[in-house]
Amino acid sequence: MKNKRNILKVIIVLLIIDVALCVYGFVNSNNSKKSSTATLSDNVNTTAKTTIDTTTTSPAKEEPTKEEPVKKDRFEGKKLVIPKDIPVLCYHAFGDDKSDLFVTAAKFKEQLEYLKNNGYFTLTIDEFSDYILNKKPVPEKSVLITIDDGYLNNYQIAYPILKELGMNATIFIITSGVGDNGYYMTSAQLVEMSQNGIDIGSHTTNHQELDKLSYAEQLKIAKDSKADLEKIIGKPINTFCYPFGKYNQDTKKAAKDAGYSLSFNLGGGTADLNDNPENIDRVAVLGKYDMNKFVSLLK
Repeated sequence: MKNKRNILKVIIVLLIIDVALCVYGFVNSNNSKKSSTATLSDNVNTTAKTTIDTTTTSPAKEEPTKEEPVKKDRFEGKKLVIPKDIPVLCYHAFGDDKSDLFVTAAKFKEQLEYLKNNGYFTLTIDEFSDYILNKKPVPEKSVLITIDDGYLNNYQIAYPILKELGMNATIFIITSGVGDNGYYMTSAQLVEMSQNGIDIGSHTTNHQELDKLSYAEQLKIAKDSKADLEKIIGKPINTFCYPFGKYNQDTKKAAKDAGYSLSFNLGGGTADLNDNPENIDRVAVLGKYDMNKFVSLLK
């Protein structure tokens, strides 16, 4: 009997120990899971923080720098000189009309081809201005081509030939004539030419005989025509041309006061460094001239 009691006590003790071990194991298991979960959570947070920090500190992509177009040097490879004078040719109209002011398309092309084939270089108005005002060198055998009035045939006949041969010219415009009238050029045509090797200058508002007007009247005409053309082509207008080649001292002063840097007459000579900038000489090219006469104008 005593032995049975002892065995029962032992069993009870073992059961208590077993229960205690189970409880201990369960508690430890929960703690381990919590620790593991906390560690995983910390790792996730750390990774997230690292990702955010990396995104924040990444340098922004730089936009590629846009390069400005390089302006072509038209004088590159040319022999440059400061000539004592430069021929300035003056045309008016083009076509088959019998008037001396008209030069046929065939004759105009022949004249330009002569210039090109014999080494002549057609200047822009800015290049010519630099020669006159600043004594800047220009290519040997330079020439300035000018056309007066702004007739529609300038656009229809002269302009395509100039473009074909890669040559420059300056057209002096009577501003009251500009429009879709079938006789003078339109604003759109002036803009197109001014963007393709043709310079634009003023030839007054209505081809007035300036030498018969007061200084105030001449100044207004010079200013108004300048403003009109600048509004049309969106570029400064710095050159002026006297109608009929007529002028007086007031005319030259008015042109200068209106803001023109050069003004042209029709005096029949070549332009040289001794010319007054308000009185640049030109020679007229007439329809009746043969090639020998044309060549003589260049000398």
